[in-house]
Amino acid sequence: MSYNPKNWSTGEVIESTELNNIENGIAGVLSTQIVSSATVVGHKSHTLTNTSGGSFTLTVDLPDPGDWCIVVDLPGTWEDSNLTIDENSGNNIQGDSTFICDVNRYMLFLYNNGTEIKVR
Repeated sequence: MSYNPKNWSTGEVIESTELNNIENGIAGVLSTQIVSSATVVGHKSHTLTNTSGGSFTLTVDLPDPGDWCIVVDLPGTWEDSNLTIDENSGNNIQGDSTFICDVNRYMLFLYNNGTEIKVR
């Protein structure tokens, strides 16, 4: 499977049914989008973030155990312009109310383990 980068730059949502085995056999449709301002994303989303225009908050809506999403620093700008991840359903993220992304070019896998949102 490959993505056409031209679509990424438009922010167009790309659907893929070829995603398999992200963790423990999870499979399904993956929704991919680019964001550069405050946005809410949900289960099975693949979000390419661009903080080159300034820091912003990405809110993840992962209320149920097993819900997950992927967040990527697309241009490598988190170190200079941090991305803050907040959670929509009142769960902590790694023990805190928010999670600060401040290392360039990371890809994060966030999932609800039934107690809190874990980041891998």
